[in-house]
Amino acid sequence: MQEEAASIPAFRTQLPISKVKRICKLDPDSTLISSEAAQLITMATERFIGILAKAAYGQAALLKRRTIQAKDVENCIRTHGLFEFLEGTLDGWPDMDNARRKGKTQSSAEQKENLPNSQEFPSSEIVAEGKDSSAVEEETSEIDASSSSDVLIAENESNL
Repeated sequence: MQEEAASIPAFRTQLPISKVKRICKLDPDSTLISSEAAQLITMATERFIGILAKAAYGQAALLKRRTIQAKDVENCIRTHGLFEFLEGTLDGWPDMDNARRKGKTQSSAEQKENLPNSQEFPSSEIVAEGKDSSAVEEETSEIDASSSSDVLIAENESNL
């Protein structure tokens, strides 16, 4: 038994394997999960997140933005067959602007009323990490406007 555990290589992952294992156990049909299966699910999840993030980054780059926004992710889900199974999963997702509005104090809300509409509530943004401005500009210039996200997805699929 110890020999088997010693022969299994430990994978370095960004996501905590224990959390992934706990999520897997939430499925009533799945009660037990081996450590190897949890590692593989974690690695597959990380790769999937990477592919989705790159596709969303491609959408943002098409619009000459350096920041991935929720609308970029939604657009990827709607337009790419790879993410077709996610269609409808964001239905009912709370509007970030409304959530921000509810979290503000009354005096802050009154201050916001005096701002022009374009500055009232900025859209929710997720900063593309690990990229400095020169790297983003290089990638933006290399991306063909008609198929940037398709290229990024195809690039990732070839690496799998």
